[in-house]
Amino acid sequence: MSRFLEDCVVVEEDTDDGLGLETLYGLYISWCHLQGETPAPEAPFRDALHRQGLQPCENDPASYAGVKMIGPAARDFALNNEPCDLPEPHELAGG
Repeated sequence: MSRFLEDCVVVEEDTDDGLGLETLYGLYISWCHLQGETPAPEAPFRDALHRQGLQPCENDPASYAGVKMIGPAARDFALNNEPCDLPEPHELAGG
């Protein structure tokens, strides 16, 4: 887990913005794919984050404040995951 964190995230202490657990786990899966490793299930992944000192927000246990994606796995994750809140092209005005 420490290699994943070193390769894929930075923590900015002065912000409340961050990543949700689902996004962080997706980033981990991308990293595992690029490393040729088999990802751990989500619950052991979450436990490993806690053992490495990464704690969820007090008011939102599914979010990690200050955590940002970096590196090749972040690019892979961003390129291979569709944003779920964007309208379909036919739903846009004039489209």
